[in-house]
Amino acid sequence: MLFVTAAVWLGWSAVALQATPAPEWQHYGFALLSATMLGIVIHLVRTRTLKRLEQLRLQNERYNEELEERVAERTAALQNSLDEKEVLLREVHHRVKNNLQIVCSLLDLQVHASSDPILLTPLIESRGRILSMALVHEKLYQSDQLNQIDMSSYLEHLVTDVFNTSGEWPGHISLEIDIEALELDIDRAIPCGLVLHELVSNALRHAFPDKGSGRLLI
Repeated sequence: MLFVTAAVWLGWSAVALQATPAPEWQHYGFALLSATMLGIVIHLVRTRTLKRLEQLRLQNERYNEELEERVAERTAALQNSLDEKEVLLREVHHRVKNNLQIVCSLLDLQVHASSDPILLTPLIESRGRILSMALVHEKLYQSDQLNQIDMSSYLEHLVTDVFNTSGEWPGHISLEIDIEALELDIDRAIPCGLVLHELVSNALRHAFPDKGSGRLLI
């Protein structure tokens, strides 16, 4: 296109020099050629600009696709890692619970093998304390959230076990549990369970003398 414009420009110049048209025609001819030249230049610049913009758009699309693929791969890798850690954490809680249950079973064997009341009391209390910790790990690996424990279900299970161990359930002491929905982490759930275990055990031992009937409200 530039070569054609240059040829036209040179041809018009040659004609102008040889034919010597009127000055107004010379000005008109040069103005026309200048406008044509400017239009051609603008068209070329616009064409190159549009071409460059299209290249940039395609390049940006490829970059976005690569970025999305990277994000998807990284997200999948993180999710797999999280799933693996969750499985391992559940397995840890399950193994801890099983180990504590084994200790409770050994204490049960010792309780059944002993007839000394002085020895039976600390064995039963120790078993209850260990069971309260085992229940925490049991609730954790059964829960959807591995860092929170439903205290209502946990404490109800714990207190019922204390009653069963003491031989008072079902019996002359009635149990009422009224616990609001509450979730605690393991660092607070275990001390809470141990405290409640001690309170219930002491209540069953001292609050109802001579096998008197009564009601225990939690």
